Amino acid sequence: MITLRALTEAEFDNFSRRSISEYAENMIESHEWDRSTALANATMMFNKTLPQGLRTPTHQFFSIRPVDMEYAVGNIWIRIDIHDRSAFILDIFVEPEYRGRGYASRAIPKIEHYARKLGAATIRLHVFGPNHAAQRLYNKLGFTVSHATMVKGL
Repeated sequence: MITLRALTEAEFDNFSRRSISEYAENMIESHEWDRSTALANATMMFNKTLPQGLRTPTHQFFSIRPVDMEYAVGNIWIRIDIHDRSAFILDIFVEPEYRGRGYASRAIPKIEHYARKLGAATIRLHVFGPNHAAQRLYNKLGFTVSHATMVKGL
């Protein structure tokens, strides 16, 4: 059993550093950005998306916590758009040593319930192509592909 708990400022600072770094690496691996600019680009996008940081309206950040542990095993970031009744999971992360134990598969239904309570009728997410484990999880949880962008190096 897990709980989702709102991030503290300190937890958000750690989350931000990890999220920016991981996004930059994913964009490099996806051939979207050059390594020399990736971290700066990711930082700029993160700050533009979250101009008020943890307190940016419509964005919520949670830690994923097993009820029998005192610490988080991961985080989840969601944006709720009440105008189009949708939610978007911008980031879900489970620490490597806790992956494969079902934490993400238990966190997503909880975040879906949270989004539904706030009026969302749909929930979306993005997954990078090489992340096959995440794709399997999302398919198992009922997500379907809405569109795909493919790339080929020349």
